[in-house]
Amino acid sequence: MTSRTFGPYHGAVTSPGANANIFLQSLPAIPLIPGAYYKVDWTFYIDGTTASATDDDNIGVIPFGNGAFSSALPLAIPATPAGVTPVVTKYSFIWQYQNQSSMIAFLVPKTVAAGTTGSVYHASAVVTQVDTTDDQPGDA
Repeated sequence: MTSRTFGPYHGAVTSPGANANIFLQSLPAIPLIPGAYYKVDWTFYIDGTTASATDDDNIGVIPFGNGAFSSALPLAIPATPAGVTPVVTKYSFIWQYQNQSSMIAFLVPKTVAAGTTGSVYHASAVVTQVDTTDDQPGDA
């Protein structure tokens, strides 16, 4: 099997409200293979004008198609004060593609509460195929 990698894809939101999308990237044009497994490597950081009491650990992800944030997976991501090199936090998830219209959006990074005015929430993702359940056209 030939490994396929897509991305990196980036998103950011400044002074976000509660439950704001930080990153929502649809990939309908790439050839995702039904039944194949993909590793999604996420990178997050929070910088700008931050307040740790408000911005620390203020990112969660929800499963694609589930609008209820109560089911969010909280992520431990510290806010970085202005003028300091941001602390980059990485998470990886393995996901099996099942013909959804969007692959990366299977986990949507959102703010849990409103961010501090002037804070900037960043997210990026790289998607790599790690396994397939069958041979694909063109495979040798």
